Amino acid sequence: MAIEIDAGKCFGMGICEMLAPDVTERDDDGIAHTTGATVPLSLARDLRDNCPSAAIAIPSD
Repeated sequence: MAIEIDAGKCFGMGICEMLAPDVTERDDDGIAHTTGATVPLSLARDLRDNCPSAAIAIPSD
């Protein structure tokens, strides 16, 4: 399952990077983006649901 991160909404808290370091990473400004890797649907939902800025979406959900 792929996820999308809206960089305009990202606060740079790093929760997504802690939950899924192979799928998300932060740039020099602390803004998250995806690595292009996929995750199981359950992890994609955890990432979306735990993002404090609601910047993560699941395109097919």
